[in-house]
Amino acid sequence: MEIAHWPGDREFAYRLNLEGECFIPSFLHVFRRPKSTPIARTVSLHGNFVLWICLKERGALLVERATYILTEDEGILTFPGQSHMRLGPPDTHPDWLLIRFNGSNPERLAHLKNLVFKLNADDRELLASFMKSYLVARENPEPLNIRKTLMTFAMLLNELPRTAIVPPTTADTGIHESVRSVCQKLTSGNWNDLTTFAEQARRTGISPGHLRTLVKQATGRTPTHIKQYSRMLTASHLLTHSAMNVSEIAEHMGFQSVYAFSRFFKQATGLSPRAFRQSKEDKLSIL
Repeated sequence: MEIAHWPGDREFAYRLNLEGECFIPSFLHVFRRPKSTPIARTVSLHGNFVLWICLKERGALLVERATYILTEDEGILTFPGQSHMRLGPPDTHPDWLLIRFNGSNPERLAHLKNLVFKLNADDRELLASFMKSYLVARENPEPLNIRKTLMTFAMLLNELPRTAIVPPTTADTGIHESVRSVCQKLTSGNWNDLTTFAEQARRTGISPGHLRTLVKQATGRTPTHIKQYSRMLTASHLLTHSAMNVSEIAEHMGFQSVYAFSRFFKQATGLSPRAFRQSKEDKLSIL
């Protein structure tokens, strides 16, 4: 998808408080992550919705404990408090459009959580109309221009459920289904499941070596890295948001001892579990 006249060197944000029966955003911030943008090695965790749309090629997102592989015109909506991070397939250079927003009645978007959608011709036309009105409002932020932009975006959000695809697709759905299945298994949170990667590969009918290559090509990460990262993210969430002590978290995460858990967590984040809990950082370093 092409978006003409994009002011790549500037970002613009505006606010307008509106309320209604449907979800109307009260804040919009549109920006891009072009193919030349370095992959950040940090997890994003904040209080806004972010609509991710892959404009070109193929990209991968890690949203909480699930990996989503998106192709051109596919997208996903991440929610406030939902951790997410771009992954970097080494053989592709995705171009992302991100629309960060918020509103007074977020519960009206609950049905969009974890849905992957594919823009059709009408959606692309609506997105182009939104971008045009957004750029007009950026240059001339009068209430009428701002209201038109917010309403056009609300219309786009309303259309997303009609184009939902489950699971996300790629050019080779058979291979993608195998990769998706393995990634879901690696990030399932069932840390006491002793099923090996080789056994998972046999169940898909693909050799372990080939499946490992496919996962790396799709996500930019090895299966081991995906599992370890997901494990670290879950542990970080429990340390930040639960009342469990470190020993209880270690047992829950399938570690044989608190020492083993502490060593793993410090290698992954640079902090011990107790130091991390005290710091209450929002951004987490990964391996």
